[in-house]
Amino acid sequence: PVRSYNEVLVTEGKSDVRTVYAVPQFTIPDDKLLVIELFEKDGGRHQTIRVENADLVAARQINELKIK
Repeated sequence: PVRSYNEVLVTEGKSDVRTVYAVPQFTIPDDKLLVIELFEKDGGRHQTIRVENADLVAARQINELKIK
């Protein structure tokens, strides 16, 4: 990432964390996916986010970031 906001490596149990990563603008071929995976250490839960090129093309620039 070129920039991150509130980067957290450890999250306490039953807590809530928001992290934002900014990356340079890029595109991927229409038949490919960008896959982002988050894994729980010593646990069975994980999250997978699949991003298609259409999602990247539709993305908007963030000029001001307000996170609660």
